[in-house]
Amino acid sequence: MEINLKETKLIAGQGQLFHAEIPGNNEILEPLGKFSKPIVVHVRLESKDQQIKAFGTISTEVILNCSRCLEFCIYNIKSDFAASLIDISLQDEQDLWQDEVVFIKGGIVDFSSLIYEIILTQIPMTPLCNINCKGLCPICGIDLNHRSCQCQQDNIDPRWEKLKHLT
Repeated sequence: MEINLKETKLIAGQGQLFHAEIPGNNEILEPLGKFSKPIVVHVRLESKDQQIKAFGTISTEVILNCSRCLEFCIYNIKSDFAASLIDISLQDEQDLWQDEVVFIKGGIVDFSSLIYEIILTQIPMTPLCNINCKGLCPICGIDLNHRSCQCQQDNIDPRWEKLKHLT
């Protein structure tokens, strides 16, 4: 999502709203999943004391694999963000650790890297299709959510067998 600041009329103390619906880049999500809906971005730019701040929300939907049963599951992402807009020529002079920063290059602000960074941080490390997902049988591989199996679940590594008799 790019905004041309030269075409905007930011007045100190007032804000301007921007809205964009952009297709998700599935290459960025590989191998985690893929986008099932476009990314919806709402941004409000505010000019104050010679600084421009951006406040917004990002929402989308991604398809992930359940970490227990490997079935596809839909995960909704919705996140708020705030960022400071800084001209790229001033990047060495600014303290960039305090805030999210988006650089202005030639009067154009590109929020793409910030948007994808936020989306990637919202994806869970172990996505689940359901909180009660039983997963796959470690022996035969049957999806225990749909069928049960007769596998013996007492497989203990023979090196640890003697510890079983201590209790």
